[in-house]
Amino acid sequence: MKVSRSTPAFTLLEVLAAVAILGIVYVVLADVAMQGLFAEGRAKRRLEASLKADLHLSELEVEIEAGVVPPLGPLPELEEDGYRVAGEVRLFELLLPPEPGAAPATAGSTPTTLDGLREIELHVSWDDAQEEQRVVRITYALDSSAIPPAPAGGG
Repeated sequence: MKVSRSTPAFTLLEVLAAVAILGIVYVVLADVAMQGLFAEGRAKRRLEASLKADLHLSELEVEIEAGVVPPLGPLPELEEDGYRVAGEVRLFELLLPPEPGAAPATAGSTPTTLDGLREIELHVSWDDAQEEQRVVRITYALDSSAIPPAPAGGG
């Protein structure tokens, strides 16, 4: 019996080349998938930190609304679920433009602080691989007890 070689077939070299190409494609796709998973994890951590910052800031704003303004200085530092929550309360500084007709300002203007106005900066930080990541939120509060009473006017 005679075997016919007229049927098309792949050679061993063609099969090995196809396997090598598929292997390279799978390695590239696996790398892209891993990068996507890492990016998703980073985004999830940033979202969780943002939500924690917003929650703590809203708690501070509720206290401020009730008339309890936190004192100047650092806020108590907290550790929650792998996140560090800290902040600072400082006087709000306002840079005013020079008055018209006044001599030009020298290098750097002196900021003006407004009595009673506080800037509250809250930040939530976490360790992501080798770097510390941070989400910052800022709000403002008016401490009416720090405002001097208006002089009694008489006419």
